[in-house]
Order: sequence, then structure tokens, then C-alpha cells
Amino acid sequence: MVIIGGTTVLTLEKAMRKRLMNEKQYPFRWLDEVTELTLNPQRGNVDQLQSGELAQLQDQFQSELRKIFISLKTKTFWTYSVKKKKAVLQQYAEAIRHIKIQAAFNMNLYPENSPIKTTGGAILAYLDELLQGIEKRYGAFLMQIMAPAEQTALPNAAIFKLICALSVDQIGIILKAADDVKLVVSRSLSMVFKSIVPHLSTMNKSDLSWDSMRSNSYHPEERDKQAAILALEKLIRKIREYR
Repeated sequence: MVIIGGTTVLTLEKAMRKRLMNEKQYPFRWLDEVTELTLNPQRGNVDQLQSGELAQLQDQFQSELRKIFISLKTKTFWTYSVKKKKAVLQQYAEAIRHIKIQAAFNMNLYPENSPIKTTGGAILAYLDELLQGIEKRYGAFLMQIMAPAEQTALPNAAIFKLICALSVDQIGIILKAADDVKLVVSRSLSMVFKSIVPHLSTMNKSDLSWDSMRSNSYHPEERDKQAAILALEKLIRKIREYR
């Protein structure tokens, strides 16, 4: 048995194998399960979750996100290739994007002023906090990843977009109305869509075409108009609650 500095070679090899195994484990497993099953009204019994259980889930969610950030920093620290660093960042960004989309989808189905709604809001806030930390630490890499997004249609670039719970056509109706009443001021309707839409995504689509959305807004369907009206009425009720 060979000993180096009081440590056996066997021990070093064992530690190395353990580290490699940990690196290969999927770090988002628990987060995926919670957002896609436990807290999803369409698949789980969220109405049966007690306040204590929700508080525990909320705390665990925050703790898991901290572990995710540590995992990302660890993997990028030990990756010396810039190309591989970008690949790791893209993997994490895509996983976080899917979790945030599912969390936002769940949130939209929760009853107003309910404990589960409070938990859902906290989870989205934790995800935003993680994204801000990633942006702050990996800003230079993110710019390099997102720059060629239009040419290569990388869906990962949508990770830092705002996710809207409305459909593409419903968003278009609201943007057109905002331009018509001069709530937003621009030299043309096209400029309004071109300036705002690239920063948005929906539950079902990451990359939106501003031109297609603009064209569809001229002839909206009645059901989309009603959905847009309901969303705006919801905003009005919320604003009236502010003190």
C-alpha cells in the first residue's frame, strides 16, 4: 500500500470516485418532483397539504436551490475549458427554466389568498433570487451564450426572460391596447412589439415572434379577448388591495 503525506492512495482513489459519482447525479431531481407532482394542482392533492407541510416544502425548496448554486459553482470551478463551462451553464439554465415555468403554471391555478398561493409565490421568489445570483456571477458567460441565440435559436436564452401566464395572442391583445391608449409611447406598434416581446416567454413557448404576435393582434378571437380582460381585471383587484 502506497502512502502519500499520511493518506493512502486507495483512500484518494475512493474519494475521487465518490466525487465523480456525486457530480453525475441529477441535482434537480427533488425540485422537479415537487414542482411537477407535489405542488401541481393537476397531478397532486395540493388542497390536502397542511400549513406545516407547506412551510417545510418552502424551506426545503430554498435549501435545494442553494445546493444547486453550489453544485454549479463547483462544476464550473473544476472545468477549465471555456466551452465546457458554457455547456454546464446551459444545462443548469435549461433545468431552472423548466422548473420556473412549472412553478408559474402551478401558481396560476392556486386559489387567491390561500396558503398554497403564499408558498407558490415564495418559490418563484427563490427561483428569481437564484437567477440573479447566476447572472451576477456568470454575466460574461451568459452574454456569450445568449448573443448567438437569434442565429442558433438556443432555447436556453429564455431562462432570463419573463414568463407570462397568458397565451401569445392574449399578450398581443394587451400590448396593442397599451399602444392604442398610449400607455406605452413609441413611434409605431411594430416598435412596441419588437422592444418588448423578445424579453417574454409563455408557459408553452420560449421564443416568441414579435412580428407574428403583432399581426395576430389586429384580428383577436373573442376567447382571447375575454382572457386578456380577466387578466387585467385581476390586476385591478390586486392594485385596489394595496395600502
